Amino acid sequence: MSNTTTTLIKTTTVLFCRRTTTTTTGGGGKGGKGRGGVVLPSSRERRRTLRTRSRKRTAAFTKAAKADDVDDDGNNKSNKIGPTAAEPTAMDAETFNQLVSLGTWDKIVPECKRLALIGKITNGVLGQAYVVLTACKNQGEDENVLKTLENIIQLLTQTLLQLEADSPSKRALDEMMTLNPDETFDGKAACREIAERLDASVDDVVLELQKFLKNCELQDAAFERDLALATETDNREEFDRLTGLVAAKLEAKRRTLAILGYLEIS
Repeated sequence: MSNTTTTLIKTTTVLFCRRTTTTTTGGGGKGGKGRGGVVLPSSRERRRTLRTRSRKRTAAFTKAAKADDVDDDGNNKSNKIGPTAAEPTAMDAETFNQLVSLGTWDKIVPECKRLALIGKITNGVLGQAYVVLTACKNQGEDENVLKTLENIIQLLTQTLLQLEADSPSKRALDEMMTLNPDETFDGKAACREIAERLDASVDDVVLELQKFLKNCELQDAAFERDLALATETDNREEFDRLTGLVAAKLEAKRRTLAILGYLEIS
């Protein structure tokens, strides 16, 4: 087993142990005495401490996730909305440990795909990866360890994106986007039929639509840039490409708003 793998497993194990270790007192809600007469905290104090630790863990992987999406100049690497890291459970930590213990990339990648197929690759596993990355950075771990973690985070992100892309709600949304708002038909019935046929939740489809609109808002600056470039270029092919891009963005947004209207979502 390589030094990098050993370090990752050790860090993950330590973090997991910190999360699951609790102190037992001799009395119910009030503080008691442990061995040697040491006064132990009350149950209320322990709950307060656990909530504080939970908030710190959440802040840790949220901060790391945000930092990972920003380049050296402080700009967003991508405007695409991807999977959001969630606070890891014990099962998520175990799954992450299972991945890194394999040691080599040619074993990690297929195992990640296998775990994804049985539903074990979750946003919480991605969250655990960010937690470990933050811990390793704080400990000043070797650059190889950090790079391995960053590669695993990228693999988990891509896997989650693929899972989302193949979800019933995504397939339903793709079909709904083919509905032409200029034609006359019962939009609500058409959308409901698509959702039922593909076994998709209408609520999930609406969530995807709202994500897309949010993405459009994030891309407004790029949209204005494309529009400006289209009016300034003397290259006909480039002009056609840019105006086609602008037209496609406008049409996608128009159809998204139309579908929300069909589903009576304001």
